Amino acid sequence: QRKSILASLCISTDALDDGQRAKYWQLCAFEEDSVMPFRALHMLWGHDEEDDTIDLINALADKSLLTVGAWVTGWVAFDEFAADESEDEESETESDPPEQTPIGMTMHNLQHRFVRYIASTTDPADLVSMPKEVEEYVDEFAKCSCNGEALQYTELQFQADKEIVLGAVQTNGLALQHAASALQNDREVVLVAVNQNGRALQH
Repeated sequence: QRKSILASLCISTDALDDGQRAKYWQLCAFEEDSVMPFRALHMLWGHDEEDDTIDLINALADKSLLTVGAWVTGWVAFDEFAADESEDEESETESDPPEQTPIGMTMHNLQHRFVRYIASTTDPADLVSMPKEVEEYVDEFAKCSCNGEALQYTELQFQADKEIVLGAVQTNGLALQHAASALQNDREVVLVAVNQNGRALQH
């Protein structure tokens, strides 16, 4: 079975263009079984536009080279707290949704080992080449995702990061009180927080 999986990985990576393939090998910088935040991938790959990062993630996911955990949108169905909105506003939202951003990417352990093996045979230095800012972001994302209360003790820049805040309120809705004010008013963040703990609505 492992041989068939490795053969499938080879076929999938061969279908990538050279630039996509090189960036896929860079994922060896992440620890096995770790979650890869969107912002970390965007910084690691050095894209100027977030759309480029989204396109690459989609290309890798379409070839089953990684898995997208969830999608963040600029709006979300929030009927319980939007009773005062007009039907015109709702229809406009439904007909013209904004771009979605993937969060929480993961790889199967065999995919990760495959990437590390290939990277080690091409350029061993790539195995330890995660930039410091990317490593810091991944650490903060991991801490807040495991324990929402950790958001209280993180730096302001991370309290204002939607991906990190979403990770925190998924495990502790009350962590919403430690998020930046803009995210305390973000519908999607509030919905996730309230689903986890109804008392989060007071924040």
